[in-house]
Amino acid sequence: PPPPLPPPFHPGAHLSELFDMSTFSGRWRYNWAVLSPLGLRFGDSAVAEANATLAARAAGQPRSDSDCWHATGVLATAAPAGELLPMPLRGCGWALCNTPTIAFMVSSALHHPTCTRRIVFGQWLNQTHLAGVTWCNRGASAEGDGPSTAVVAASYIGALVTAIPIAVGGGKLSQRSPLLKPFARFAPYPAVALANFLGSACMRSSDATRGVPVADPADGQPLG
Repeated sequence: PPPPLPPPFHPGAHLSELFDMSTFSGRWRYNWAVLSPLGLRFGDSAVAEANATLAARAAGQPRSDSDCWHATGVLATAAPAGELLPMPLRGCGWALCNTPTIAFMVSSALHHPTCTRRIVFGQWLNQTHLAGVTWCNRGASAEGDGPSTAVVAASYIGALVTAIPIAVGGGKLSQRSPLLKPFARFAPYPAVALANFLGSACMRSSDATRGVPVADPADGQPLG
């Protein structure tokens, strides 16, 4: 059978409306559409064309629903706020661009488990990248809602203060006993996991306390 037609497009439509979010497969397909590394192929021209398509539709000019949904997907992937993000700071680029950092941390844990400089550098690089991705993909409205500079700075510093001591302590502890040496390669993981949790919770605190912008699905008008 032919693929189903997309639902009618409306101003302010969200990409998730293309998928059945009540099912696991629908949620998986939505997250893949936003986070797939294939989104790294979108550049300035694609974002400019997507913005122009949606602006033309909003102005009443004829644009097909398929073109508008495609434009919405391009922006959700590469330019959540309308401006193209650098590849390492896109949601679709986080895992791929962070792979060298993770490889460096694991290599340091295996071959230099007590080298404080390497551990500190790896954790700093990882948390800096994560903070950049979280900030650029935060839920902010045109009025500038979202985490303040103070919250961002506090979450970033808190993540570093959490990750570095755990990673350094885990590396040194693994060398004190032959039984613990095989676990040296895992030393960065608890540090990264706890720091990422704390950093993301702080960075997204405004989303939890004040919410995110919500629009009427019928006409795209903001509801609060």
